Amino acid sequence: MMKLKEIEKVTYNLIKTNSTFSLIGLDNEIKLLDNDYQIKKLTIRIMENQLKKIEENQLFFQVENIIYKLIFSDLSVSVFYTTTANKDIWIFNENYIFEAERTENRREYKFDFLSIKENKVLWSDVSMIRFYSKSNELLLFTDFLGNVFKKRNIYNGLEIWSLDFSQNRVNGSVLLINDKIVFSTTNQDLIGVEIETGKELWRLSNCNLHHQQQPNTNYLVGLSANSFGDNFYQVIDPICGKKIIDKKFENFFYETTPNKACITETHYYFISNVFGDGTGTKSERITHLGCINLQTHDIEWIEKVGNTSERQSEYQKPEINNNKIYLLDGEQTLHIYEIPVQSRL
Repeated sequence: MMKLKEIEKVTYNLIKTNSTFSLIGLDNEIKLLDNDYQIKKLTIRIMENQLKKIEENQLFFQVENIIYKLIFSDLSVSVFYTTTANKDIWIFNENYIFEAERTENRREYKFDFLSIKENKVLWSDVSMIRFYSKSNELLLFTDFLGNVFKKRNIYNGLEIWSLDFSQNRVNGSVLLINDKIVFSTTNQDLIGVEIETGKELWRLSNCNLHHQQQPNTNYLVGLSANSFGDNFYQVIDPICGKKIIDKKFENFFYETTPNKACITETHYYFISNVFGDGTGTKSERITHLGCINLQTHDIEWIEKVGNTSERQSEYQKPEINNNKIYLLDGEQTLHIYEIPVQSRL
């Protein structure tokens, strides 16, 4: 039986990986871990919740009321923006940012949308909505219950379109694919909406709440399963709104959640923190990592990882980088595994 080879285990908090390094946290510091596992220490002490935006070549982080920009190539740090205390900052891109602060009313925020270049507030609003953005040119909001989904003009804040989901709330992941927004609802509908107009283009029922977008394609992949054997694996074409694959794996008693999965061009990796005995009467907190081949859509392997302690077994979403799998457990220990040869790109 194939065994995953664990090549490193350290008490780090994995934050981000790219093609050349892994960004990790250790003792409230940010560090870079290159592909030879050599740690390059930065001089900045920072908690993970201070990270504001991570891009391929830089990150933005906040310390007190100052937003800094860190360039990965030379580890240089500069002041990007200074704000007043008690405000949340969302960096829209390098030209625009949001400032938000709570008002005296519960769940209510005051928003300011600012131009960094012009150093002025472009527009303001007070509302019980949440800001959401997946693009430098797209500004989306939902309310706290997910009843409303709306798009606004980023330059003046005016509403462009609004969708009512009071009978079927927005839930799960929201994805931008070509000229469409794709999102899930509480009753497991998957909906494709035209970004420009808000027009509903298609709707599929009985879908996963979270999907992983396969690199270099538009396909969405998800696996939902419980420890009793109920599961469904789906591959969806979001351009035409069609299920390409909709299948069940037999004798599969691993509890999975699609938001804890990750994907490469060729494989879908899932984490299961609960394993059943097939009878529906007994389950154990044993963590497994599994791999699905995206060409055959069959399970390539499932391996036990870590130990059986309840806290340690709560693994976070895996990261894949340079043919290695990074798994952070509930005790903040980062496990690094080599991807088996047959599952590599």
